[in-house]
Amino acid sequence: MKEISGDIPLSWDAKIWYLAYNTVRNLCELRYPLRMLFWHATFSDETSDSPMRSYLDAFMRTELPRLVPPHPLSVFDIGCGTAYMRSVLVQGGYSGFYTGVDVVREPRFDAHAYPEFQTTFLNQDVTACSTEKKFDLVISNTSLEHVVNDTAVVGIARAVTAKGGIEVHIVPSLWSLPLYLWHGYRQYTPARIRRLFKGTRYMTYRMGGLASFFLHLFSITLLERIFGYYGFRKKPMYVHLKKIARRGDAFLPWCSVLYAVIVFHE
Repeated sequence: MKEISGDIPLSWDAKIWYLAYNTVRNLCELRYPLRMLFWHATFSDETSDSPMRSYLDAFMRTELPRLVPPHPLSVFDIGCGTAYMRSVLVQGGYSGFYTGVDVVREPRFDAHAYPEFQTTFLNQDVTACSTEKKFDLVISNTSLEHVVNDTAVVGIARAVTAKGGIEVHIVPSLWSLPLYLWHGYRQYTPARIRRLFKGTRYMTYRMGGLASFFLHLFSITLLERIFGYYGFRKKPMYVHLKKIARRGDAFLPWCSVLYAVIVFHE
């Protein structure tokens, strides 16, 4: 059945169909388990970012150096957007060559100069991307859900990764549906991850727990997306609630909203 994109304006009928279709599909794929590691770490965070953005930042800054020690490397960023991951890499001590590919060149892509990286932008659909270069690090940061053919994108990522390099794919889990509502084409279940990365050596992390799930649900999904109130995240209370939620996640490691799939090329 043809998937619906939640990234375009939808009628209420289409919105209801999107939620129903993805809910049923996600539930049907729950019977295919996948061994995942629950990622939890103590980290400082004083921002108004969503709980999952904070987790993602901390994960990249903590885990990536363990996988790829900071040194000059070539990076291929799929669906790069504002080149946010480039700034994360610079903060992690990385340098080298950065290539971002996206269908739209975001104004903020060029907003900051990063002399640590020689930057190239490919203004095209990644499924039509053609390059003979090989990269040490290939990243898709919550990008796969926004493309119709995610299988093709994963195939391209595999093809452009150098021997000894790694792929890092951040995808929204099935628990993201009630939080982000109409977002992308799909959410990712363990069954879909197994299909996408079959034949490769990979490991999967779960990020976030029940406490952060409910914090996002009430402070962002309900207040911002449903009622249009954006002031709560500006309050100091929100930062404190994020800290409490993060501690709670360690004891309630369920409803993880993001998955991180690490693929190794040997």
